[in-house]
Amino acid sequence: MTRAPAPNSLLRRGEARLAAGDLAGARALLDRAVARDPHNAEGFAARGEVLRQQGELAAARADFERALVLRPGYAWALASRGLTLLQSGDPAAALADLDHALASGEDIAWAVLHRGQALARLGRHAEARAAFEQAVALDGNDLEARLGWADAARVLGDLDEALAEYHRIANAEPGRALPRARIAEIHHRRGESAAMVAALVEVFRLPIQHAEDFFARAIALRLEGDVSASAKFMSQARMRGWAGDSAQ
Repeated sequence: MTRAPAPNSLLRRGEARLAAGDLAGARALLDRAVARDPHNAEGFAARGEVLRQQGELAAARADFERALVLRPGYAWALASRGLTLLQSGDPAAALADLDHALASGEDIAWAVLHRGQALARLGRHAEARAAFEQAVALDGNDLEARLGWADAARVLGDLDEALAEYHRIANAEPGRALPRARIAEIHHRRGESAAMVAALVEVFRLPIQHAEDFFARAIALRLEGDVSASAKFMSQARMRGWAGDSAQ
């Protein structure tokens, strides 16, 4: 008779599927893992991450909270719940979780980026820039941290710094419209019409696939003076889950 896989074996296989991007396969394995060992905090935390990536934020939060009941102070689950709260539109609660997790001293450097994002959503842009700079220091290839850094610098009026970071991101990701829209915006603020138009041409030539792309197009249309079309694209961005700032 074939023996049923041990819960820990199911967990490790589920984590491997998650790391490989196979969310459906990971969820099937992790469902079995937590059913067989309902006292394993790691299993609930891993399944919570699958649920978060599948967009089931309420269920993900419930799994992270179950993990924290089983293992109070579990830093990875705290940080993951913080990210889930941020994606759910509660940056203040997210920041509390992320700060608590980072204070543990455990290796969850990825949480620094999301701490910066929470601070930015709360309008604490100087603190956000410091957090994004820290995230970049930890991983110079983290383009989301560089984008956050550029956004904070732009809001704080440090346009040269912001422009340099947006160009760095645009060069690293040629198919990404948002940094180009922000480049156009900075040139508009400076009255540099030719440079703004050149950046807008790049925005409009790129396809629209994700919420961020709709947001970038909303910025571009606003810069062209088409406020009505900009508002429509902003609405589409929100409908697709855009939780960042407004294009207006």
